[in-house]
Amino acid sequence: KNILGNIQRVHILLNILKKTHPTKPYDLLIDFSQSIATLLDEVILSGIAPNEILSYFYTLGDIKPHQQILHSTLVTYYDYLHKNHLIERTQQNFNDIIDTAHLLEETYYNNKKLPHPIILAGTTGTIPAVQVLAKTLLSLENGYVVLPGLQKSSQDYPITHPLYTQAAFVKAIGKEDTAYQHWYRVGADNSELMSFFDNHIQDLPAQNNFLFLKAKTLLHEAQLVTAVIRHHLEESPDDDIAIVCADPKLSLYIQNSLQKYNFQANSSLSLSIKQSVAFKFLLLYLNFLQVQDLKSLLALVKHPFFQVTGRINVLNNIDAFEAKIKIDDVETYAKCLKLFPDLEIKTQGHLSIIKWFNYIRKNLDYMSAEAYGIKHDGEAVFQFFDELSLLEKKNLSPVPLQVFIDYVKSSFKLAPPLNNQDNLHQRVTMVGSLEARHITASIVILTALNEGQWPPTIKNDIWLSKLDREKLGMPALDRRLGLSAHDFASTLSAKKVYFTRSLKIDGTPTQESRWLRRLFVFCIESEEQKKAAEWFYDIAKQLQLSETADYQHKAPSYPLCNTKINKLSVSALELLNKNPYTFYTRYILKLRPRNPWFLGLSPADIGNIIHKILEHISFDTDQQDSFLNIIKKAIDPLNIAPPQKIFLQNQISTVVNFVVNATQVALPQKILREEKLQAVLNNFMVYGIADRIDFVHNQNEIHLIDYKTGVEPSKAMIEKGESFQLPLLTYMLSCMFKKDYANIISAYWVLKGYAKDDTGNGCKISARPQTPESIEFTIDIVKKLLKHFLENHNPFLPTDEVYKNQGVHPLERY
Repeated sequence: KNILGNIQRVHILLNILKKTHPTKPYDLLIDFSQSIATLLDEVILSGIAPNEILSYFYTLGDIKPHQQILHSTLVTYYDYLHKNHLIERTQQNFNDIIDTAHLLEETYYNNKKLPHPIILAGTTGTIPAVQVLAKTLLSLENGYVVLPGLQKSSQDYPITHPLYTQAAFVKAIGKEDTAYQHWYRVGADNSELMSFFDNHIQDLPAQNNFLFLKAKTLLHEAQLVTAVIRHHLEESPDDDIAIVCADPKLSLYIQNSLQKYNFQANSSLSLSIKQSVAFKFLLLYLNFLQVQDLKSLLALVKHPFFQVTGRINVLNNIDAFEAKIKIDDVETYAKCLKLFPDLEIKTQGHLSIIKWFNYIRKNLDYMSAEAYGIKHDGEAVFQFFDELSLLEKKNLSPVPLQVFIDYVKSSFKLAPPLNNQDNLHQRVTMVGSLEARHITASIVILTALNEGQWPPTIKNDIWLSKLDREKLGMPALDRRLGLSAHDFASTLSAKKVYFTRSLKIDGTPTQESRWLRRLFVFCIESEEQKKAAEWFYDIAKQLQLSETADYQHKAPSYPLCNTKINKLSVSALELLNKNPYTFYTRYILKLRPRNPWFLGLSPADIGNIIHKILEHISFDTDQQDSFLNIIKKAIDPLNIAPPQKIFLQNQISTVVNFVVNATQVALPQKILREEKLQAVLNNFMVYGIADRIDFVHNQNEIHLIDYKTGVEPSKAMIEKGESFQLPLLTYMLSCMFKKDYANIISAYWVLKGYAKDDTGNGCKISARPQTPESIEFTIDIVKKLLKHFLENHNPFLPTDEVYKNQGVHPLERY
């Protein structure tokens, strides 16, 4: 069913607030809309009808100013939902749970039994809908409710206790103690079922398995965590490692520290776009456009993302300027600016949001084409530009540069986080504190154990007081402390548990987490544990000083390159050129990574869907209905939210219409789709699949088309011969059809689908065609690569220039 989720709710509220409070800063309105959306989510899950919260404000005699804002916004919001028939969709999550209970009752009433045992677990006792479902299940013969950790169903717990919500849940169900079956440990007479679990289950955590580590700073804490991970990867090769991190900044430090060993943790924690290098470079450029002085120019051009011909000479000249003349000297600024004749400095005064985006995108393409065309965070910034352009399509009123800068800073708060899938380690996982209850790893590292981090600071509701929430029937905010305590307690039964915290963060002393203080009541740190902690302190110190860590040397376990590979695909050749280590693990060791956590539909998945659809559609413009049916059949089975399906369907429809219309203009005599090509190159058989081959001009000329749903290779990549795909496919076509390169026109068709500017869409035929010279140049590079592959004893070893970590062998299988 189509559900109106939190993201759509935020945008609806934001549009309402922009109209009702046009003078307030955009940043503040976004904060308002997000906090009201969160409040509405709690209202829905608490089973409170829309009219109840509105009538509550009518009964109040004296409404405060902030309550007036909330009340008027909610009135407008619910009016909008009623007019557009969206009330049912906003309550859908709650209603689906109630519908499930009714369906189970109906099934049991008709059949006198349930088809399978049905188990309800991971419950939150304060949600009335779940209480209804639990009562229904327990009234049926084959229904079960699991409450892990609950010792006594009749005991009262304080609201911050780990078992508070489960005890509240039991009370709401209203069953007697005799209705509950207690399972204590593996091997007990009444718990044979539990012995089938992979992990050993303990009824109580073991103190000897604990180790406490105190770090000086966040960076030092990340180095301690890295030392622990590296130690266990060597000493216990069969154990999985889970890091629980409640601090996004610390998670970034940990990933950076692990990168020294050429891998990253498989993480559900994602970096915000606002913290990415690409976004910070964007802000530097916007600041330069606004200020246009020497200081802002130097900050821009010295950034590693800024690329210009003769960069080293330019930087030397800039250093000379800085050494001789004051930083605010106007003459120096003019001299320095002349070093960058193509740098756009003229702003257009007032432009619409979309035109500002296009202006900035064009200039970023000049300054840092490679970073914004290839880098993960750069691509994400541009993609969010496109999504914001869609939202602002109707609001085309011109705004000055300062307003646009404020808009960018505020809007990127709503940007989805970045998911980095490169070099993920299959045994090391990092999750946030909310996912801690799902951990089954043998080695658990609990980080950021400071007050305010874990448990997080419970912020007061800016709209409703504690008394207001109680009268409305909403749960107390302190309940989240109990949930956090439950998450913490769920991790303590692992084979080895590490507790880490920073004594200072940004120079400010911290206070240890209340969870640690409670644990110290029962656990006194032994001398043995202190010695073990000292060993990790020494290792982390060596890492901090960039010295070789004193690990026991082990013979590398990788096999030598004695494999007989004589057939390579185009994608394998590109991988061998860009990342020989990944080529080695995939094609020599035949290793496959686990599926990363918490990933939805990736850009690669969308690209595969588009390719599959374009393989089967007709290029007849009169077949519009059949296009839509094919697209709908491809999208319906996908496990994504309904709004995403609608957006994806519109995106693919735009792509299909563009391809069909472009084909009608070209009028090819013959079309081959998904054609397999191959040819011999340096005693290797190279092969690949051409998305499309068109024969035109009585089949004397061949058009080779590659559908590019991802990032188009930059001009610099083509000139350097770093883009293998089209040149290799052209080479194969030339060999198979005995045609010169001049008779084969190769081009990328960029198929984005979403709106790009005011006049066109994201689909285009690339303006970077492959020339015979560039093809020859690239084929020559491939020949050298294959020669190196044949002659080198181990061609997968990276050079010393890339890997400078002493004592770390890049091909060891940790």
